[in-house]
Amino acid sequence: QLTITCETYLRGEPLAELAVSPDDSLIATASSNGHVYIHDSYSLGMRRCIRDAHGLFITGLTFMRTVDSDQYKLLSISADKECKIHNPHLADPIRFLKALLLLFLILGFLYLSFLLLSWADMLPHIDDFDADQDYHHQHAHNEL
Repeated sequence: QLTITCETYLRGEPLAELAVSPDDSLIATASSNGHVYIHDSYSLGMRRCIRDAHGLFITGLTFMRTVDSDQYKLLSISADKECKIHNPHLADPIRFLKALLLLFLILGFLYLSFLLLSWADMLPHIDDFDADQDYHHQHAHNEL
C-alpha cells in the first residue's frame, strides 16, 4: 500500500494529478503549476522532472501503451487546452548535465594534480637546499 502526503511528496506544490504506469514501476504526478514529475514507484526517487510541461494547471494524467510495443507513454492534458505526450523512460537532462559537469570537474582536478606533481618533481628538494647551505657555510668558514 502506498500513501502519499502531498506537501512532502511534491515539495510543497499542490498535487493536481497522479497516475501509475501499467507495470507499476513508475508514478507520475502533476503539480498545479504545470510541472510533471516521474518517480520510481519502489523507492519514490524522482527519475525525471518535466518543468513547464503545460502553461496552466494539469487536469489529467495517464499512462498509455504504444501500438505494437510493450513500452508506454505519459499523456497529460491541461487547462491550456493542450494534450501532450511525454516519454517517461528518458533520463532527466538536468541530472545528466550535472553528472557531466561533475565528471569534468573531477577530471580537471586530477589533471591539475598530475601537473602540480610533475612540476614539483622538477624543483630541487629541500634536502638538496640544506646540503647546499651546509656546504657553502663550511666553505665560507674554512676561508676565514
